[in-house]
Amino acid sequence: MDFTAAFTFITKDKDWPVKILIGSLLALTGIGMIPLMGWMVEISKRVANNDPDALPEWDNIGDLFINGLKLFGVSLVWLLPMMAIFSCAALFSIIANPENSGESNVFGIMGVTICISLFFVIYALALNFLLPALIGMVGEGRDFVELLNPKNSFTLFRANTSGFIIATVVTMIALVPLNMLGMLACMIGIYPAMTYGYTILAHFSGQAYQLAKANLAMDNFPEE
Repeated sequence: MDFTAAFTFITKDKDWPVKILIGSLLALTGIGMIPLMGWMVEISKRVANNDPDALPEWDNIGDLFINGLKLFGVSLVWLLPMMAIFSCAALFSIIANPENSGESNVFGIMGVTICISLFFVIYALALNFLLPALIGMVGEGRDFVELLNPKNSFTLFRANTSGFIIATVVTMIALVPLNMLGMLACMIGIYPAMTYGYTILAHFSGQAYQLAKANLAMDNFPEE
C-alpha cells in the first residue's frame, strides 16, 4: 500500500483546490453527499486502473450521482439490521423502564444495553472493513443485486485482507485530526476536511481492490 500517494495524490492535479471546494459545497447541501460518494467511487476506479489522472472533474455529475446512489443504497440496506435492533432496544427500554416496573429490572436493562452496544461496535466495524471492497465493485459497474450481497464484498476482502483493513483503519485515524482542524475553522472547515478524507479512503480502496482482483485472478481466493 502506497501511503504517501493516498495522502498527496490530489496535489498532482493543478485544479485540486477547486475540486475539493466543489465537493465541500456539495456536502454542505446534504443531498450533494450522493454525487460526492460517486466522486469517491470514480477516484477508487481510476486508482485501481492505474489512471494517472486520479482526481476526476465534476462535469459528469449524472454518472457520479448514480454511482453515489448505489453506494448509499447498499450501505443503507446493510444498516437495516442495526436500525431494527436499535428500534427493538428502544421499545424494550420503554416497556422495562425501572420507573414503571421497579428497580429490579435495572440490571436486566443494563445487560441488554451492553450486549446491543457490543453488537453495534462489531457490526459497524464489519461494515467499515467491507466498504472499500464495495466501493471498488461499484466502480467496476456491478449490478445492484450483486452489490447488495455482502458475500461478494467479503470474497474480495478475503483476497486482500490486510489491504482492506489498512484502507479502513488509516482513513479512520486520519479523519480524527482532519475533523478537529475542520471544527477549529469555525465548523465550516469540516466539509473540506471530509471531502479530503473521502479522497484518502478512495485511493486506499483503489489500491486494495486492485490487489484483491489480482489475487482472485491467480485463483488464490476463487470467486464464488
